[in-house]
Amino acid sequence: MSLFIALDQIAGVLALNKALQLHIKIPEALQLICYSNGLLSYYSFLKMSVIDQHSKEIGKEGVHQDDESH
Repeated sequence: MSLFIALDQIAGVLALNKALQLHIKIPEALQLICYSNGLLSYYSFLKMSVIDQHSKEIGKEGVHQDDESH
């Protein structure tokens, strides 16, 4: 079994489509994890495992910490 970790939902969907084109059985032969929880991963034909990074909250916290350091 192989594992593919996609850094965004576009890479995840592309990997999923290519695996299907190559007749790779998912999840038996390939497991796919996507670092995104957007609409593309939500509406994919086969559901991907996703990691929701809460990027907006992380960005706000980064700005808040930067403001405090000045």
